[in-house]
Amino acid sequence: MRQDFLAQPTRIMIVEDDPVTRRLLCHAVETEPSLTLHGAFGSVADALAWLKKETIDLLLTDLGLPDGSGLSIIEACRKRLPHADIMVITMSSDEEQVLACIEAGAAGYVLKEAGHIVIVRALLDLRAGGSPISPVIARKVLARMVKFHTQETDAYEESSAQLLTPRENAILELI
Repeated sequence: MRQDFLAQPTRIMIVEDDPVTRRLLCHAVETEPSLTLHGAFGSVADALAWLKKETIDLLLTDLGLPDGSGLSIIEACRKRLPHADIMVITMSSDEEQVLACIEAGAAGYVLKEAGHIVIVRALLDLRAGGSPISPVIARKVLARMVKFHTQETDAYEESSAQLLTPRENAILELI
């Protein structure tokens, strides 16, 4: 568990294009004493421009933004601030998008439907060294891992069978 996050309030940047949702997220962050809202934006361009000049401890970003994907913000944040924590908040539970975000550097992925109390708790968990993921997302990622493992095992068995002669394979089948 990381203890450095307790020393001073966590500076958070929020990127959310819906003004009502952005205000609600900002309010949720501002009500938690250990969090400080450092910036809030509604577009990729504004977020990237601000991120070039400012330092944050945690990025909370939506993915579907009017001028691009939050994925580009995640990548820029990871490049400029490698120690910053990154959490995605979105409506999408598409497993390809989830994996792309994780590969880009997101350590948390929470659906907007989770509610603001759960989201603030997830931010605190993230700063404490956890990886908060909505249960629906976790199940999809785990299912994909099982599928990948099964395919990998099947491919190994097929390639191993090709190393043997037909007679050796027949003997193995009989055994």
